[in-house]
Amino acid sequence: HDDFWPMQAYDARTTDWVNPMRFQDGIKLEKTGERTYRISGGGNRTGKVGDIAVWSVKDRSHAVVGETFVFHDCPQLTCADVTLFSTPHGRAFFEFNPNASVFSGCRIIRRPPETDLCRRAMRRLRSGNHDGIISKAGVKGPRIEDCQFTYHCDDCVNISGQYSVFSRKEGRKWRILDNWVGIRPRVGSKLQILTFDGRTLTNEVTVLANVDAGPATDEERKFMTYEAGIVFGHGKSVRHASELTVDSDVDPGRYAAIVSDTCLGNGFCITNCVFGYSRSRGLLIKASHGQVRDNLIVRTCGSALAVTTEYSWLSGGCASDLDIAGNTLWHAGRWLVSVGGD
Repeated sequence: HDDFWPMQAYDARTTDWVNPMRFQDGIKLEKTGERTYRISGGGNRTGKVGDIAVWSVKDRSHAVVGETFVFHDCPQLTCADVTLFSTPHGRAFFEFNPNASVFSGCRIIRRPPETDLCRRAMRRLRSGNHDGIISKAGVKGPRIEDCQFTYHCDDCVNISGQYSVFSRKEGRKWRILDNWVGIRPRVGSKLQILTFDGRTLTNEVTVLANVDAGPATDEERKFMTYEAGIVFGHGKSVRHASELTVDSDVDPGRYAAIVSDTCLGNGFCITNCVFGYSRSRGLLIKASHGQVRDNLIVRTCGSALAVTTEYSWLSGGCASDLDIAGNTLWHAGRWLVSVGGD
């Protein structure tokens, strides 16, 4: 499965996708001859005779196939005038714990045949295998300007934090389950709290201390793996716990999601960009106090602009105070703008 996902089908005449993602348990790819393959299974089987199937091919000579660019703890990063025609099995740009990054003039596009390094029977139909930019847990969110991310396989821009999960409390000491990327609530920060049944608690809770609390219990791991609805096995990776000391007696309720308000990517700006022809969302925003201005978002399989939290990905938080103006949104597969769900 992981060796050839993502898989899509494109119209041979228009070169646009007709099946943005054939993806679900049970999908199979079998070689049946020198130049023939059989694709079976999957939930979305849209397509017709003559369409062109496109899938990923992992380079098995590398032990790890991941992102194209990964930036860890890089404050004031500037990434300018970078053009990508393909990506490894992961995202194009992935930044952790950033602070006021700038992405200017960057492009993820299908390589034109006249500049391709190889002669091909047909032009390249896909530019990348996953997201354009994921900005995760930023102190201040990125400025993304004059960029183009098109014809890749996931969200064009995802600005978010990463939830930890509340387990239980004793007084003002909270036991929490660390998220799979290892980003913990920061001492001195206030917490956003999303209850397991989907309510946002508005009580102001400040983290006073954060210490190691050992491995997750069998019960906690069972819940996160099988009962919490976490996608793609990420719940199984929640194996460790921390103990927070907070300044409030509020009880979030078991398995509430919590995240520091200082590591959401607040204060971002996305301006004068072109996004689209993607199998998922154009913009996926979970940060606050940001601007989305004067962009073109076209032909997304999901919402052109989604402002929503996602417990199933342990990805938050709940955005507010956004300035969205002057954008052109066209031909989204679900909604042009969705708030609170996608």
